[in-house]
Amino acid sequence: MSEKSRRFVAEWLFNHEPEFVVINSKDSVEFFRYPRRISLKFNGTNYDFSVESDSERFEVEIGNDFTALCPDKYKESSLLIVDSVISVEMVERFER
Repeated sequence: MSEKSRRFVAEWLFNHEPEFVVINSKDSVEFFRYPRRISLKFNGTNYDFSVESDSERFEVEIGNDFTALCPDKYKESSLLIVDSVISVEMVERFER
């Protein structure tokens, strides 16, 4: 599933510019507004997901069995990446 999910993430990032990124891991929650750079790289066994803003950089390892999907099937304004430990949500526009 991860190769299909990896392609889905790449296509989504190519077509969207997220305004927010929220990373939920076992020990912390990281929040980025207007990230400058987002990357997903295969490290040989798993994937390194990183987010850069003007002031900081955060990197987390995502299991190679991760799943990526749009939580709202009617809109593609957000993307959710999940594995057994971590979830990453990217939101293009925050709507109330």
